[in-house]
Amino acid sequence: RLQCVIDRKYHMRRPGWADPNALKINKYDPKLWYHTAVEWTYKTVGDLVALLNQPCVLVGHNISFDVRFLRALIIGEYGYEWRVPPCIDTRALARLAWGYDSLTLDSIRERRGWQKAGAHSAFKDALDCYRIYQSFVTQMCQAPAPVPPHDVS
Repeated sequence: RLQCVIDRKYHMRRPGWADPNALKINKYDPKLWYHTAVEWTYKTVGDLVALLNQPCVLVGHNISFDVRFLRALIIGEYGYEWRVPPCIDTRALARLAWGYDSLTLDSIRERRGWQKAGAHSAFKDALDCYRIYQSFVTQMCQAPAPVPPHDVS
């Protein structure tokens, strides 16, 4: 059974260390940030660890970036034990499903005719990752069975 969990309450920490260009691209707004960002504490990180320790597969666009952030927060900063679950990168799925060379979410949105409103917000990006994943799964379910590998020597 597939279950998609997008939790709106988890946001990156206050971005004092973030690259100014990244903040601009992601439309960082300090007023909005103040009202929506989680203040990371031992308890809020523990709640996140409890969620991530359930049997799951992490799906994301350039998921290794997110995993590095999560490791630094969960293990490095708060000392929790956490084993990274299996991960699926939607960049690879977009390449396999559609053969795209440019794998930015904006490029994929443009080529698929998806709305860009809300782009670069965690929620919109997560929803579009889910769309990529679903499109890939649908294509694989409709494709003929692959020819098994054979020895070419």
